[in-house]
Amino acid sequence: MTNVARDSDQGLLPAGQVRLELAEYKDGGSFDVARRVQGVYDIATAVLSEHDATMEFIPPILGYDGNTAIGSAIVSPGVANVSWGPRGIFGGVLGATGSATFTLGPTAVRALWWYSPSLDRIFGVVADTSSNAVLVACSNATGVCKLSAAPAELEWSVLDFSDGIVRSWDSQRLVALPLMCCVCTTFVHFTYALDGSEELSLQSVPALNSNAAVAYDIARSEVWQAEGETSNGGSLTITQYDYATHTPTSATLSAAQITEVFGSGAWLPGWGIALIVVFCLLGLLAVSAMVAWHLRRARRNKAPKTALPTDTKASFPPATPSV
Repeated sequence: MTNVARDSDQGLLPAGQVRLELAEYKDGGSFDVARRVQGVYDIATAVLSEHDATMEFIPPILGYDGNTAIGSAIVSPGVANVSWGPRGIFGGVLGATGSATFTLGPTAVRALWWYSPSLDRIFGVVADTSSNAVLVACSNATGVCKLSAAPAELEWSVLDFSDGIVRSWDSQRLVALPLMCCVCTTFVHFTYALDGSEELSLQSVPALNSNAAVAYDIARSEVWQAEGETSNGGSLTITQYDYATHTPTSATLSAAQITEVFGSGAWLPGWGIALIVVFCLLGLLAVSAMVAWHLRRARRNKAPKTALPTDTKASFPPATPSV
């Protein structure tokens, strides 16, 4: 199993260090593991030290809640009934429970919603009749929704607007937006905030947007990511990502460094973070995403295409599906 953690047999590791599980694979191109070892890596000094390999990796308890806000089908002219409250599927109790009707503009056809008790806003990603997307921040106190442009990193064309559950971690201001199947990962992660105009802003957290092994350090607002393998001259990439400031620190760990600490076993094809290699058939992936996108668009985009109200600040990119 792939594992990354911030603890050790001496307790919580100091800042800048992470515990890794490494696997050495048997020869012949198989994925049979010859042995597993654990090490502590210091990202500042690039030093890898041996660690007790019998210590377990305890599954982390994360603070994401799902279904914190649920919207009904959007009806013309772009009106949505939204309810919010303590329906978190991962535990945790939210604050106020309520419901309201929000006007999103005549071209809005579907949306993903979540609720932020700390900001007292209902947030959403809204798609229009042209399958473009904008961000929306709605106030229950005033009933007013403010639209803003979606970030370039938001791959709206593969968002799961129909069945997906938005997961939000309000104390960390993290949100995970659901993706349709067959895009190699299940969610795309962002931090969220209100800007000076009280509009929603999202910023990507790339350290969470892959199938790599990750570990959270919420005391420091950090995510650690480890991915890669060292066969054929490759290396492991260790990233310490501060999602409060969106500052990454990365370093590479080579097979030579690992062998220097742990020696070499009977098989020599290379070390890797166990099970990191993910088989995404990119050609099939692109076709699947395109087919799904067109089918969904054909079923749902029956309304005539009209422009968004001119008093919004939303700016839509060309509707080009991407994966």
